[in-house]
Amino acid sequence: MVLRRLEEIARTRVKLEALESELILEADACDLHRHLGYASLAELLERHLHYSRHAANERIRVARELQALTQLRGAYRAGVLSFAHVRELTRVATPRTEQAYLAAAAGKTSRQVQQVCAGKRAGEPPEAPPDPALVKHVVVLELGGEAFAMWRRAHQVLEDEVGERLSTDELVMQLCAQAFAPPEPAAVAPEVRTHGAPEPEVDSARSRGTGANADAAPTAAPARARACAGPGSRHRRRCTP
Repeated sequence: MVLRRLEEIARTRVKLEALESELILEADACDLHRHLGYASLAELLERHLHYSRHAANERIRVARELQALTQLRGAYRAGVLSFAHVRELTRVATPRTEQAYLAAAAGKTSRQVQQVCAGKRAGEPPEAPPDPALVKHVVVLELGGEAFAMWRRAHQVLEDEVGERLSTDELVMQLCAQAFAPPEPAAVAPEVRTHGAPEPEVDSARSRGTGANADAAPTAAPARARACAGPGSRHRRRCTP
């Protein structure tokens, strides 16, 4: 008795979701969000239907795809397929292959349908071998406020660099490419040579360690020499003691 009631509720919910999908399509066609002052249809769904932005975009995508997939749309209306099923099937099914995908999805859970569709290109039949490069992997990140701000900033900076919007895939590829890139060699300052400049004269008394400045010469002279010689220079300029 309880199971029967739960199944009835599930079928009713799916039918309501199918009706919602058709109304979303109508709202899209008449630009309802613009008349209500929203920047996008996704924002309208986010504020009035309480979907997350990602979920709102998925609802819009599915509604648009179902326009051309009459058999999938009929199964959705009848409560045979849930939104989770339709979401995956609309990624790969076309009017030519939707009947085959309906048969492949019969009696399967949404997770099993996801596996049937994984690695397929739009238009390929269900029995086509999957392409590992097309298989999507879900990665969930839990970030603190500072890390999240840096993540969004990195996304913005990279989009500015390439001059176009980046998907999550493209963003991760760009970040990894920069992380794995070999470090650039450090710039070496060019060696400065003063051509034609005479070597500084050394006082004969100072060089012999005699005279009034003999005691100061060992420490003062090297200090002045270091101050006068530029970094990397092999020739010292004449300094006034």
